[in-house]
Amino acid sequence: MTRLQVAAIAAALVSTGVVGACASADADRAVPTADSIALRARIDHGAWQHRLSLKLVKTRLITFSLCAVWDPPAATDFTCAASRGARLPAGTTMRLEQHPVGRALKRADSPGWGMLATSSTPSVGAVLSNTVTGDVLGRFRYRVTLRDSAGKVLLGSNVFPIDWHR
Repeated sequence: MTRLQVAAIAAALVSTGVVGACASADADRAVPTADSIALRARIDHGAWQHRLSLKLVKTRLITFSLCAVWDPPAATDFTCAASRGARLPAGTTMRLEQHPVGRALKRADSPGWGMLATSSTPSVGAVLSNTVTGDVLGRFRYRVTLRDSAGKVLLGSNVFPIDWHR
């Protein structure tokens, strides 16, 4: 078959919509259109931070909020709000995870990471505390992943460190 014949067949497939339908079906399956997930944390109602260092007092509950936004708006300040009308690709969810696992839910598709929350919307958040870490000193890392219905990671956020010290 010559190049001209291949081009003619390709043109016929495109003009009849066969190729376009296949390509759009593949695109609808699970290819994220956004290229980022922003993850931040804060204490009480303070400013959203890129990292935290917290004093661990085992007899006291120390809370903090984590929030992630898929395809965050191009604003200067993080607000923990998705862009107006934003939606995750069909069949996907966002998952908030912690490493080491601590008291989070262990999942076979995330070795070494424990699941804390999931969302089918373009943002996921949780109020957490030292109890989810098991009251352990050291560095805990948090991430958010965008996953398809089979649990495959399609996109990941920045890894957010929280240091627990004396």
